[in-house]
Amino acid sequence: MSKFPRHHYNPDTMIIKTIFLCFLFATISLSSKAQGQITIYKKLFAYSDSLLKTEKKGVISKETNKTLSILDKEHPAGFFDKSGDLLRSGKFNDAAFVYYVGYFRYRYFNLANPDYKQSEDGALLGSLKSVMGEPINLFLRSDIDNFIKILENTKVWLTNNDYKFFSKIKSIEKYNEELSQLDTLINDFSTNKQKYKAEWAKSSKCGNIKFKIKSIRFKC
Repeated sequence: MSKFPRHHYNPDTMIIKTIFLCFLFATISLSSKAQGQITIYKKLFAYSDSLLKTEKKGVISKETNKTLSILDKEHPAGFFDKSGDLLRSGKFNDAAFVYYVGYFRYRYFNLANPDYKQSEDGALLGSLKSVMGEPINLFLRSDIDNFIKILENTKVWLTNNDYKFFSKIKSIEKYNEELSQLDTLINDFSTNKQKYKAEWAKSSKCGNIKFKIKSIRFKC
């Protein structure tokens, strides 16, 4: 279960944890001692290579679907926490799926929540996206067909499952806006596969580690 239960969410605690995560990912390019984080990236590239050799795209475990049902009852920060756990476990498709469900849940929550504060949930979503979005999108950009399938799975989940923590009934217009944005993204990637493949292939960089990490500038 997520570390951010519905009635005990503390934005200050989560922000501190996010800063700590930022530091961990920063050490990948700054210190040769960050072997744990480097191992994650090595596993990521190995998993990406295996995806390119199979027709099975966007496969998600049944356990992750059960986990999402639990997370849907909690504050959206919990999705990012779980995505990080899955990432560290080498379950990259599941991590990406949970990340994107959480990303769109959090966007909806911020747009529809009458008590929204930029300094709290606004800043927190931005920080979580910065920390988790890099490794997730690094993985997804290695196989655009898998990327599209993950986004399609996200749309199916959002369409078929209400967000019980902050129901779509509270603002069906805002909820549908998020689904529309997701549709636009899927259609764009599907229509312009070769363009994005070429762009992502060019946008690479090397840090102070022995393998190449692609730079991430995702449009969401």
